[in-house]
This record gives sequence, C-alpha cells and structure tokens, in this order.
Amino acid sequence: MKTGHTEAAGYCMIASLQARRAPPAVVLLGSSSEAARAQESQKLLNWGYQFFDSVKLHRAGEAVKSLEVWKGSPHEVKAGFSGDLLVTIPKGEAEKLKSELASQPLVAPVAQGSASARCA
Repeated sequence: MKTGHTEAAGYCMIASLQARRAPPAVVLLGSSSEAARAQESQKLLNWGYQFFDSVKLHRAGEAVKSLEVWKGSPHEVKAGFSGDLLVTIPKGEAEKLKSELASQPLVAPVAQGSASARCA
C-alpha cells in the first residue's frame, strides 16, 4: 500500500488487499482527507467486487495453439502462457469471451519461454 498527500493532488492511495476475491487493488487520487481516502477506497473495492468478475482464460502451461516454426525441426511448437491468464470483465459477460492467440512468424531456434516464443 502507498499513501500520500500533496497540495496539488490531495490525499492519494494505492491499496492492495490480500483477499480471495480479485481484483484486490484500487488507485484513488485527489481525496480531501485521510478519512475520505479510506472510505472512498473501500467504496471502489466493493463496487469492483459487486460488478466485475475475474475469469481464467488459460491455465499456466496449457497448450493454446500450435505455431509454425521456420527453418527448424520440429516445424511446429505448442504455444501457451507461463502463468494463468486472467481477465477482469463485467459480471455476466464471461460466456461472450473469445480467445485468440496471435503471433509473429517464429524462426528457429525457439527456446521454451524465450521472448521469440512469447505471443500476445
């Protein structure tokens, strides 16, 4: 957590909660007092928990797509994410999500976890 105050910005806070609910973070700028800062931060967190869900699109290590590798053998590698891929979306929208893995052409050698093997 980080708090602060300046004449220009007022009372500010960046808070992160150790909670089972996600996303457990809020950024608040320009509050008029320390008490207002704490109260408004809590309101923002509650609003986020009430109206948004975090959804896991892909699990760590899960093969999402096979990508062609030029000038190498094998000619394909399985691509995925080194950590769970989570997105935060409005409640009730999860069924509308579609995931597509796009990449630039891969040229051998491609090492597991290397920048050339990362896709977004």
